[in-house]
Amino acid sequence: MDLPLKERVARFDEFSRLLRRLLDEDHVSFDGMYFTAVDARTRPGASRVPLLIAANAPRNLRLAAQIGDGWVTYGKKSEQDEDWWRSVAELSSQLDDLGVGPDFQRHLSVDIQRYALTSVAYFEEVLGRAGDLGFTDVVTHWPRADGPYAGSEDVLDAVAAQILSRAEPI
Repeated sequence: MDLPLKERVARFDEFSRLLRRLLDEDHVSFDGMYFTAVDARTRPGASRVPLLIAANAPRNLRLAAQIGDGWVTYGKKSEQDEDWWRSVAELSSQLDDLGVGPDFQRHLSVDIQRYALTSVAYFEEVLGRAGDLGFTDVVTHWPRADGPYAGSEDVLDAVAAQILSRAEPI
């Protein structure tokens, strides 16, 4: 079933708001346009599961800022690396304008333009640029023999040993 974008976004918004309540409250009742819950028992405890909202569009960025504990993005597809980094910076700035707090997590999927684990030096550059833009976490793919994530596990091992073992959170 291929739903129009507007309906998919509306469903996502409703689901996310319901999920926020289910993560935070017990005995949740809800009757929405797409989802229903009747006295749902979730028994939230002392440990809280963070709700991360993936967003690249203004409406979902607002949703992330309103109800999320964090944000996930992959930026916007671009022809050039610098254009991609600019799109990531613009999205991050838009999120800043929404007034998220200092504990708000920011996750960047970094394998959109070029595979981040092509070398230790390139991964370190990506990590630094993401940190400069306020990202708390980066996401990369496990190296594969071929395809867009073609790489060597040796590079991943070197990144873990040389960078991640000494790095403070970005």
